[in-house]
Amino acid sequence: MPRDHRSVKEQVKSGLLIAGELVGGFLVFILAAKGLIWLFPPDHSAHFPGPAKAWIALSIAAVAIFSTAERWAGIIPGFFLIRGLMGGLFATAFPIAASAHSQGISRLEAAELAIYCLCVIVLLWRFLPPHRAPATVLDRVALTVYAFSVAAVWALPRETAFRAPLLGAIPLLIAWLIFRRQRPRRIHKT
Repeated sequence: MPRDHRSVKEQVKSGLLIAGELVGGFLVFILAAKGLIWLFPPDHSAHFPGPAKAWIALSIAAVAIFSTAERWAGIIPGFFLIRGLMGGLFATAFPIAASAHSQGISRLEAAELAIYCLCVIVLLWRFLPPHRAPATVLDRVALTVYAFSVAAVWALPRETAFRAPLLGAIPLLIAWLIFRRQRPRRIHKT
């Protein structure tokens, strides 16, 4: 394991910065989800604070998500790998054991979840540290749309909620295809 040559103070500062980024990112995501819930309340009898409050929350969240997309995009594959891909593969392989933990997800749904999570991991792989690809404006827009599509799961009715992240992954796919097309080819000499 490589030795870290930074002072203890610098290491602590770096750790606190990472923790602050995680907490801040979580709060921005909650703000986006809350704004969507205010805009599309699932229970129509619930108190509706008005469209102005919802649009203000969504605007603040969009600016924060867009401007920090390059930082948080490298963290998302870890969430998908641990919970989605591994959980989906486990539930596909062992449906009886997984049914006690998965709230009634079928074997086919578990396989679909695993495939979806694998696809998202591949689409976001280029943003993993330490060799992050710089995010273009198209990447930032795609990542912002994807973040809002995931946040929409809490605002939409349960029967349609999980279609939003599937549709939100389409801009990620487009941005990834453009990145792959524009990336210079490496020539390997043998």
